[in-house]
Amino acid sequence: MAARTLLLKLEHRGEIVLPARRQIPNNRMGSKPVVQPGLFPEGVSFPAEDPINAALPELLPLSVQEISHPPLPAQRARFADLLHHHHYLSHRGPVGENLQYLVGDRQGRPLACVLFGSSAWQCKARDQHIGWDAPTRQRHLGYVANNTRFLILPWVAVPHLASHLLGRIAR
Repeated sequence: MAARTLLLKLEHRGEIVLPARRQIPNNRMGSKPVVQPGLFPEGVSFPAEDPINAALPELLPLSVQEISHPPLPAQRARFADLLHHHHYLSHRGPVGENLQYLVGDRQGRPLACVLFGSSAWQCKARDQHIGWDAPTRQRHLGYVANNTRFLILPWVAVPHLASHLLGRIAR
């Protein structure tokens, strides 16, 4: 998918010419509607433009809500909308098994989104670093996660928030 996206960008810039498509792709996420802001927490609306400039202790306790199991539709829609609009890679939807975390401060204001996905089946550098051969990788791959998206919202300026969140989620 990454290679296809790169080729399409190069074609759009006029740097290459791709052959005509042989078929139209069936992309289930291609027409996914983007949800409007205001769904976090449910029924409460916070303007995205209100800057949050504070020391971390002023925002505690943080709400780190895992929203993928069981699915929480309003929170998942808000999560997808925030990633789509504010993450530099955007977001169309998770692929495969994943864990989605929506993070808010003690007032319920959204601060961050964190998305973990299934790790790649084979990654030579990772497998060599860990010391895995093929059978060991097969037994232990389920214990490895890929940090697919990590977003501190652009209006949030809180020193040490990112490392605090990663440490808390890891624990």
